[in-house]
Amino acid sequence: CVGCPCAQYTTAERPAGSLKEIIENALMAGGEIIHAAAESRAPGPLEIRIIGGRSLRKRVDPQMSAIVKANGKFCAIGPSKKNWYFRFREFGASKHDIRPKKAGAIAFEGRDGGKVIRGWANATGGVQIRPFMRPAVDDNKNTAVIAMGDVLAREIEKAAKG
Repeated sequence: CVGCPCAQYTTAERPAGSLKEIIENALMAGGEIIHAAAESRAPGPLEIRIIGGRSLRKRVDPQMSAIVKANGKFCAIGPSKKNWYFRFREFGASKHDIRPKKAGAIAFEGRDGGKVIRGWANATGGVQIRPFMRPAVDDNKNTAVIAMGDVLAREIEKAAKG
């Protein structure tokens, strides 16, 4: 890898994980900027983590998965599995009927932990679009790229000093 902090080593001598750690640190430096901006607008806490391309390909729509490289690294920012419904706030949801799939009534967990039973719900209100991720990316993308570049520049300097 020409110009890379690990270029001073042959493949056999390179410290295990050093290139991986540098890349992940750079991704996290940029990701933390976007994460902070998104979390300030989100309805609750968001997660940030580094994931591999294979894992990401399984989570995005088929058109997007075509451009995700399986051996790539990505900084993933978004709600936890527990807060999956945040996506409705980001993308919105139209009014729709909720009907039970099987005979019987629909049961929702109430605020006090008890069950709230309904036979069906007609024209459930939907959710107005109130994005938090897209504005965070749009407003902070240049700052995030600069932060990633700073991490990489620092590592190149360290390698050059040897």
